[in-house]
Amino acid sequence: MPLKTLQKICNRCRRDLAPDGDIFEVQEAIHISFLTGYASVFGDCNHVHGLFCQHCLHELLGPYLRTEPLQDDQIQANTP
Repeated sequence: MPLKTLQKICNRCRRDLAPDGDIFEVQEAIHISFLTGYASVFGDCNHVHGLFCQHCLHELLGPYLRTEPLQDDQIQANTP
């Protein structure tokens, strides 16, 4: 039986993030997934998840995120 392909679409703008699409969009997609605790603003004991393209993440959180270049030792550590 063939594996079911999961549809990957940005939850905000509906941009297609499928692996057979733009490889750079796929690589830059951000998946958020976490479990909530007691008295969370997301509700008690819920699973919160979302998939966002880089453009939506930048628009929504860009003003609140810091970006800085990697140091040489960080680049080497992230290179297979």
